[in-house]
Amino acid sequence: MKKIALTISLLITNIFLLGTLQAYAATEGPCQTNANCGPGEVCNSGVCVNYVDELLPRPGEYGEPTREQYPETATIGDLPEIGTAEVFAGIVKTILGWSMLITLAALVIAGIYYLTSQGDEESLSKAKSTIIYLLLGMAIMAAAYGIVAGVAQFDFFKT
Repeated sequence: MKKIALTISLLITNIFLLGTLQAYAATEGPCQTNANCGPGEVCNSGVCVNYVDELLPRPGEYGEPTREQYPETATIGDLPEIGTAEVFAGIVKTILGWSMLITLAALVIAGIYYLTSQGDEESLSKAKSTIIYLLLGMAIMAAAYGIVAGVAQFDFFKT
């Protein structure tokens, strides 16, 4: 039963593909009906026409569009230009910000371990060293954040 269904579906697919190939082959000469034109085209006085291309100008075809022609796009012209340096700096600053939040949470957990060590020297020293390493890591992340934020403000490649 599955073989019969597969055979029928392949047969229908082949018929559909042959029909589209014939429609493309017919676009070379003048058309008589819309069926002779390709997808998205309409037969108009013996010529296949794509009205989307007729209605919308191609970029640079009639000069640069003005805000008076297309008032809907006026706010797009006011957007700042963002280069790869700004995107990279934003990504790094986001990663550093999230790392700082995770480090703060780990610092709270290490403080809880310090308070609940109950005089056990091994767990007390482990909590102290964890707190020292977390504070050192936070200082390094703060310095990296400052460096990235400072470098992102320079205009190295702009003329």
